[in-house]
Amino acid sequence: MRGTGPRPPRPALPVPGGGGARARIRETVPTVDEDRVFHTDIEHITELVRSGEVLDVVEGWWGALHR
Repeated sequence: MRGTGPRPPRPALPVPGGGGARARIRETVPTVDEDRVFHTDIEHITELVRSGEVLDVVEGWWGALHR
């Protein structure tokens, strides 16, 4: 019988502004295509967040957020 089992997960879509944040991160940290150590990736993403670059991208879409 169709529709009685669990549905396969759907890919999550970013909220408006989130896609821009993801794109900014991808400029610095490449997509994972093979096994690697993530320490450097995490450091780069942390710096983007701390510097405000990710927030700037999101605020470019939503407007000023509470800081």
